[in-house]
Amino acid sequence: MELEAQGLVCERQKGVAVSYRGISVGSFRADLVIEDRILVELKAVGQVTSGMESQLFNYLKLSHLPVGYLLNFNAPSLFFKRLVNTKRHAP
Repeated sequence: MELEAQGLVCERQKGVAVSYRGISVGSFRADLVIEDRILVELKAVGQVTSGMESQLFNYLKLSHLPVGYLLNFNAPSLFFKRLVNTKRHAP
């Protein structure tokens, strides 16, 4: 993968534990996490919906990561959206 060739640590399908007030309530899998700082969600859909953007924002809040990208490869040109987790708290 190109990111790894550039010396970045990338984790594919990274499992992220979700807890509420210290109690485990489930987990989700992030498509890609880069350097434990950037969460990337990959799509191949006709159109990105607001629900997909909301999903990424919720993943950012749950993972406590600062930045996320939503990439859609099924568009005439690559679509991407950057979201910033402004309410980030340590786990």
